[in-house]
Amino acid sequence: MLLSREPRNHALNMATELYVEPGADIHLARSTAGANQVVLKVFSKTLVHGPRQEAEQRDFDLQDVTGNVRFDVHVPTGMTQSIAINTVGGVTTLSVSGGTGKQTNYIHIMWQETPASVNYMYYLIKVTVHNTIDGWWFGNNRLSVPKHSLFAHCQVSIFAACDRASSIHQRSIVDITGHGFVNLGLGAGAGDHIALDGDGRGKITGNTLTAGNSTVDVTGSWLGLNGTVPVRVIDFYGGQENIGGNQVRVNRSFPVQRHAGTGSSGSKCNLLILGEGFSTQADFDRAIEQITGRMFSSRRHSPFLWLKDDFIIWKNLIPSEADGISIATTVYEGNVSGPDLPGHNGIWQTRDSGLGMSLGSWNSVQNSLNALVSSLSGGAPTAQQITDRVNARRQARSIASLPEGDDRRYPAEMLFKNAIMRYVKSLVDTSVPDNDPDFTIGNKWQNDPLNFKKDYGFVCLLVNDVNFRAANSGSYFTTNVDARSVYAAERAAEHPLHHPSAHVWKITRNYTAQMEPEEVTDTFVHEFGHSFELGDEYEEFPGAYGGTQIGFDNLSSIDVVRQGAAPANPAAVVESIDPSKLKWASLHRVKKSDRIAADVTIPQNATSITVTLSGEEWRVRRWELNNNPNNSAFILNFSHANFSHLQFPIDGTSPVRLENLILAPGGVNAAMKTVTFNLPAPAAAAITIKAGSLLYEPVRDCDHHPQTLIDPHVLDFMNRTQEPLSHNKDLANPANSCLDVRVAGRPPADNPPQALITELQNARAAVPNHHFLILGAYEGAANSSCGVFRPSGACKMRDHNVPDAEGFWQGAGESEFCFVCQYIIVNRVNPEKHEVIDYQTYPAMFTFDNCGAPA
Repeated sequence: MLLSREPRNHALNMATELYVEPGADIHLARSTAGANQVVLKVFSKTLVHGPRQEAEQRDFDLQDVTGNVRFDVHVPTGMTQSIAINTVGGVTTLSVSGGTGKQTNYIHIMWQETPASVNYMYYLIKVTVHNTIDGWWFGNNRLSVPKHSLFAHCQVSIFAACDRASSIHQRSIVDITGHGFVNLGLGAGAGDHIALDGDGRGKITGNTLTAGNSTVDVTGSWLGLNGTVPVRVIDFYGGQENIGGNQVRVNRSFPVQRHAGTGSSGSKCNLLILGEGFSTQADFDRAIEQITGRMFSSRRHSPFLWLKDDFIIWKNLIPSEADGISIATTVYEGNVSGPDLPGHNGIWQTRDSGLGMSLGSWNSVQNSLNALVSSLSGGAPTAQQITDRVNARRQARSIASLPEGDDRRYPAEMLFKNAIMRYVKSLVDTSVPDNDPDFTIGNKWQNDPLNFKKDYGFVCLLVNDVNFRAANSGSYFTTNVDARSVYAAERAAEHPLHHPSAHVWKITRNYTAQMEPEEVTDTFVHEFGHSFELGDEYEEFPGAYGGTQIGFDNLSSIDVVRQGAAPANPAAVVESIDPSKLKWASLHRVKKSDRIAADVTIPQNATSITVTLSGEEWRVRRWELNNNPNNSAFILNFSHANFSHLQFPIDGTSPVRLENLILAPGGVNAAMKTVTFNLPAPAAAAITIKAGSLLYEPVRDCDHHPQTLIDPHVLDFMNRTQEPLSHNKDLANPANSCLDVRVAGRPPADNPPQALITELQNARAAVPNHHFLILGAYEGAANSSCGVFRPSGACKMRDHNVPDAEGFWQGAGESEFCFVCQYIIVNRVNPEKHEVIDYQTYPAMFTFDNCGAPA
């Protein structure tokens, strides 16, 4: 039995793992018809480094290291040793050795990573010995296997009913997938399409596609019971084709479609929405429309309200057998664990969803002895103490967790995230000819380790299920659509056991026809924000941020913005900060803006620059007014370090910017869409301005000084106080100085000090509608309460209970993006919209050509 999928031992090198499949649970019995032994194998999983062949599509190599493993049996207090481990001819087997009644034992695995290593890997695997195994059944109604000749992708799920002598309410419903007990075979004609592994694990390799939605059968027999699983082989990764002289993977079985947006994909931002757990295209389309319709029409989701014409929405769905995805919570001791099903006995059938995702994890208890040792006090624990502790703590994880690739769908040789992105890479738009640039559209969403790709990360995995947290993985982000799913349980009548399904709870999920579109859209847009390198601004845990530099454009750490040297006791004081070191401190508010359409290089000693703009002629003509120092122009260079999507340096320094550009005489050529500016001084060195850079005229104060996103009065206030506008230090209790600021599970919106608000009002400064939107530095973000700063007191990246600008959805969900986050999104998508979001934020703001005279 290949054992796989268990939490990583973080004490080890991440490239080498022990896998235990499918739940670190092994089930044996003292008396069964045709008794079997379970074969134990331990594999080293080594990351494949360097270039890999496209045909292989693998991330890891697996090596059998069972011969280097030491197996010991540990028995919890009050139990009896009921299992034996034997190695004969290089094969290690597990069998029942004695005892009475249901017993729990543990196998202690000790393994050296290399023969010369002084470090060992320790794991405990749970073994339950039952009185009897009375019946079994397949956990799949249908199984879709990706075509892939190199290794098996899918594994058949098998469940069993044990301990028949117990009452029906105490009978154990257990998972015996991969145990090798059931005799598996292939139905008529199945061998033309699929192959089974040779050791009874139920691993299936898809060799040739089945036609349409037709299936072939995997069969099973044991204990006088028979079953079948219909299997179809799908074209998940596509096949190699010659497109434009290049060999590329093409998936014509599940083509991508446009949902909204016009024009060429090369001139727009492309957002791909992958459906998962939808049984019909109509339901998937309805969910997309409800989400994107709100996203691009409501000020609540600004700046996307202003960026609708800059996006093309693409969609792709492999229809699932039924709505929803699999629940991966392990079934053991007769219970299904989950917050919505307290005390119910039964199983979750494995669902045949298009992308093979699941909720929860297979009985993911941390079995690493290293983790357990660190949690015990009073010196090094004995093996007995550790065994007793594992036995007491062992419970299935809640299903309210992130969706992951189901271990019975994705092989151990592949990371499921990479497999999904390989599927995305094969997507094509069959509505256009093969030689059209949009035909191989899937390549737009692939990472390039050497070059910036604007659409990388613009992929949403839209899951038709409930009870999990949305997240962004970098390659794609996930969110769920059904916020009000209803769970129902029905129990069959009791009668003699002819088939175990007659005596178990049938757990089904009945989906409502509606979702909470506002809540789902909020989550969708928040997660999409991460694709623009915006970090979470909430505080899940009281404590100081542990890093130095933060790889998000909207966050700065104390180590970067600290004023002077670090204090001897930082917990006892509010540390002094230098607000000029904040990443967003030097960014200007924008009165007028345009996007530079093509790269332009300024040679050394050049005295002027000519830029080509992407807007219409009337936008180009506006720059005829920029012919004096009081309304000079600026250029913010849109440059990235290779594949990074960060727009601002993470060390707090200013972005590359050309300042005080004066229009050259006759410098506007509206027909050619070019504008020529004189430089304030000859270029000291050659500079390349990248396409997508921002040409802008800043908002100025009455003395003609460019105004920054942080109001000058706010900067002056922070320079005087040398403190952030809010802090989370409990100075009366330095031993526990970082406060837990969550309120009812959500962090509050922070307001700046009243003294600052009074100063702003007296100065008649531009103040947003809500004081918590005043920009500056607020402490607490990146899950930590202290040592990290965000731009505003509230933001969609923070998730707080405040009304949005339109005054609705109060008390739940997320509000608008703060001005800095909007700036970052607009700057990447379409810099022409900077002036729009500035006016939206400060609708009553006047600009001045000279003191006292409104422009």
